Amino acid sequence: MMIEFKDLEGLLRDYFSSNDNRILIICPFISNSMLESILPGDANQNVTIVTSWRKDHLRNRVSHVDLFPLAEERGWTLYHNDKLHLKFYSNNLEDGFIGSANLTGKALMDRPGDNIEGLIYLENLDFDDRVFIESIIAQSGLVTQEVYDVYRDWYEENKQELPEELPPIPSIQNNNSDDFLISKLPATDSPSRLWSLVSNESEPDYEWREDLAMVHDLALFGLTSKLPKDEFIRVLKKSFFSKPFVKLFSEQIDEEGLHFGAAKEWIQNNCTTVPTPYRKELTPIVKSLYNWYAELDPEKFETIEPNVSKILRLKTGLTFDKYCEITGRRLDRSWYVSSSGFPDDGVQYKSCPWCSKLHGSRLIFRLGRVYPDSDSNRTKSEFGFTPQRRNRSNLDGIQTWCKPCRSIPKPTKLPPGGLTIDDLDDMIGTSYISSRPFG
Repeated sequence: MMIEFKDLEGLLRDYFSSNDNRILIICPFISNSMLESILPGDANQNVTIVTSWRKDHLRNRVSHVDLFPLAEERGWTLYHNDKLHLKFYSNNLEDGFIGSANLTGKALMDRPGDNIEGLIYLENLDFDDRVFIESIIAQSGLVTQEVYDVYRDWYEENKQELPEELPPIPSIQNNNSDDFLISKLPATDSPSRLWSLVSNESEPDYEWREDLAMVHDLALFGLTSKLPKDEFIRVLKKSFFSKPFVKLFSEQIDEEGLHFGAAKEWIQNNCTTVPTPYRKELTPIVKSLYNWYAELDPEKFETIEPNVSKILRLKTGLTFDKYCEITGRRLDRSWYVSSSGFPDDGVQYKSCPWCSKLHGSRLIFRLGRVYPDSDSNRTKSEFGFTPQRRNRSNLDGIQTWCKPCRSIPKPTKLPPGGLTIDDLDDMIGTSYISSRPFG
């Protein structure tokens, strides 16, 4: 193993010139001019940079906020991590250089007065090295336009101040952009497949770089390859369901189920990855996400495929095999009762499966729809509407559970205000029950 110490700028330029995949730079001090010098002119995609924006580093001009506009222009992904001291340069996380040299002229060039620096070539990064590097990225903050604006404004106000007088950098309210990146979702097909790869029961499919997907997931969920299987799955389950992206996605899943297409639409609308991925790009991501839910908590979640579309749904309530003592209808399903003239005008009541389950012997209805349809009439619904619930049998996307049952969620006491079929007979003079909202 030899220490490289001469013409480090040329060394890194030559190293990255052969890259046609992912370039990774982890370095606290970076100058724009030196970054552009070592990267090939066509390196406009799949470049990941982690740097330090610690306030004293910014004040001393060894770190630079103007790195973000360059990254934005070139399509690079930029993270900041104030704990960073490591200097690491890699192609595809297969090999790399590690050492003392920051990405600055003073560190990489051989002019009189420049620093004495060194880099060591790592010919083959081992498994744990790759997980460690990915974990640094997972623990770093994504730099967005909002983050950049805050840091830039702070720097402009304080660049002339003495170090001991530096005020803190303002916190960024509701900045959860990096929590909702596609990279915060699992990359391997399933937890069982991940374990099979980690335990060497199976070889990764190198054609689509499943080895990198494995490393990504271990880093994302804070796992090591040395855990026994039971502990591995326990830690994985806890970490998976604690992720903000997963938590918010879980709120879309109920007993009626989340259709595959609706799941892709929801992720596309809520992810902060730039550019926003196309729906077809999300197909393998959603497929694996469904597998992760069903495998990590099989008592709570299941997937079914009644037609063409796969559905992820809650099992809780679907096995509540009880029937309404008045209507004979299952309590754990949605049923509809409409006034005369609906849907041209009038109202429709819908049963809430969770309210009915809490009652234990009768369907509990609440106001579902008021027609003619309008924004003001939709606000009267005790269920609410969401685009993610829209399908051929639910054109307006009414929610399965009522608002009180979703807000707690899953109350253990029946919320007030529900109506039985007898109540509806008195109110609208009909007892016809339909399993479909408009037919």
